[in-house]
Amino acid sequence: MIVRILRQVSLIGGNDMSATPRIVTGLILIVWMVGVSGPVEAEIKKGPWPTDPELVKVEEEIVEKEKACAHLKNIMALMQCEEKVRQPYYTEGRVRGIANYVDRVYVGLETPDLVAKLKELQGLRTRARTNFDAQHDRVPGEITDEDLTSEIRFVQMELGRRAGVQYDKNKDFLSGKGGTTLP
Repeated sequence: MIVRILRQVSLIGGNDMSATPRIVTGLILIVWMVGVSGPVEAEIKKGPWPTDPELVKVEEEIVEKEKACAHLKNIMALMQCEEKVRQPYYTEGRVRGIANYVDRVYVGLETPDLVAKLKELQGLRTRARTNFDAQHDRVPGEITDEDLTSEIRFVQMELGRRAGVQYDKNKDFLSGKGGTTLP
């Protein structure tokens, strides 16, 4: 690869190979900079991955019910059958990472508890794998990064809604429309 680049540069610059020392010097400089800066490694997340015991049960129920769809040969019919099996679980909010789950589990919490739950979700997210990383060896009940990101977003929206309601109450109080007035 490097030889091919050197040949192309020498053809552009002529046959005297005057550009070769500059390129070699540049490559040596790059190698030296990488060597001095230390090894370049991506942060690799390591297990155990965050799991939810309730989600394990839900996933087992879904798999059991989806077995009734296995006889279908048409891929579209199979997908529609599986969707009909999954839909009640999504509607009831029993699957992680959707708004219905957040409404069922988190919205009833008091604001300080919800803030603490948000911090807990953010901590779990740092340990969770993406759907892509977990596609081949996903553990039943494993909560993915995407699920936690969605839940965090919905919890933040709920906190924002609560702050907006409080702002509206304060605004009404200050304008004399509601609440108690000072004598």
